[in-house]
Amino acid sequence: MADSIWEDLEVTSDEPVMREIGPLRIWFRKIYNEIWIASKESLNHNKIVDPVNELDWSRWVMKNEKFKLRLLPVFPDNPIIVRPEYPFRVIRNAKARIYTIIPVWVRITSVDAPNDIITEIPTRTLSKTWFGDPTDGELCYWISTTARRNIDGEKIQDNLAICSLNIHNKSESDLQVEKICFRVERLTIFKTDKQLWADDTDISYRGSEQHSDITMTGKAPSEVKGAVKFGLPRNHIKKSIATRTFQRLKGIPLLWE
Repeated sequence: MADSIWEDLEVTSDEPVMREIGPLRIWFRKIYNEIWIASKESLNHNKIVDPVNELDWSRWVMKNEKFKLRLLPVFPDNPIIVRPEYPFRVIRNAKARIYTIIPVWVRITSVDAPNDIITEIPTRTLSKTWFGDPTDGELCYWISTTARRNIDGEKIQDNLAICSLNIHNKSESDLQVEKICFRVERLTIFKTDKQLWADDTDISYRGSEQHSDITMTGKAPSEVKGAVKFGLPRNHIKKSIATRTFQRLKGIPLLWE
């Protein structure tokens, strides 16, 4: 992973400066003490775009005329629905470790005021869906990401973070894993020289009528060597949470644009 992608950025004029993260391009301009930001998700990076004439700019007035911008990865603000490549069963008292790949958002702040968020931009457009019953559920994102048993040999884009989940079936029956509600907003982000990773998530399944116990460890996965903490959780928790995590597939999920 090129360090320049997440390096602090100083914009000194109204001449647009572009930063490219996966399929997302972000342009920055400075006019007096204003920062102008425009973005576009592009599948064809060879297409030439004139940012002045073709992009929709948003403007923020800063405290001072001189400032640096900080770009950091952050996970989406709602859970992500994840499906295994092939549904599988975890028998009673058995454990399974799976991996999934989640696109991050770009959080933009100033270096002088890192807690004051200017804006956040998804590196990939996410569709919305509902997890749970019509009267007892929650809004989530749905993307074409899958859960797999290994991640070896894959080339991962700069805007994607690898997440590991440890599933322990502590119920009295088999656990059919078809759809997982992955609460990414509680994850820490780690960075190596090549890749973004999330901390391990431990899930203890108690049965279909009970919630699962979920713990975000706050530590980089054991197979990641030399990783440094790079992004804090969107929602901080100090202890495990108990919530619904698994659901059987019931046809095509309801999506909103």
